[in-house]
Amino acid sequence: MRDPGAFPASGPPPRQRKAGRRLAAATLGALLLLILLLPAPLWLIGREIAAPPWLRERVEQAAAASLGEDALRFGALRLEIGRDLHPRIRLLDVSLSDGAGRVLARVPELAVTLSPRGLILDRRLLVQQIALRGAVLSLRRGRDGQLDLAFGGDEDSAPAWTGATLLALPERFEALFDRPPSRRCKG
Repeated sequence: MRDPGAFPASGPPPRQRKAGRRLAAATLGALLLLILLLPAPLWLIGREIAAPPWLRERVEQAAAASLGEDALRFGALRLEIGRDLHPRIRLLDVSLSDGAGRVLARVPELAVTLSPRGLILDRRLLVQQIALRGAVLSLRRGRDGQLDLAFGGDEDSAPAWTGATLLALPERFEALFDRPPSRRCKG
């Protein structure tokens, strides 16, 4: 019979070996998961997905902060990372209402392209492009020569501008686009 104290034990006790194996298995599993998930964002490039509810809420809050009494409503919010790595947001079935609830504009699609540099470095939503697709303008002229301009083409659409003459209309459009960008939309 052998004396257990006579020879040193070879290797760690059985409990330490099991713990070491578990740690190695967990580390290997975490590395495999990381390897599998790392290219996941690349799979999203060029594919449009439905926005998660938390992003929809954030867009609604930013619109409410920017518009004041006016309200922006939309049916669906879609996201895409373009091949140029620019995030694009598409709002479908968009309507803009004034404080009294009258529809000022109705547009089938509003697409916004954001700056990736602004999102990553500044953590801000820097809009690079806004595109309205399917927008309809309704221009009505009163007997006095004054114009009502409405977006949406519906009879129930409230005019966005009232009282402009045909000669003043280009100036109104120019004034709209000459306004400085809003600094309220921070990410």
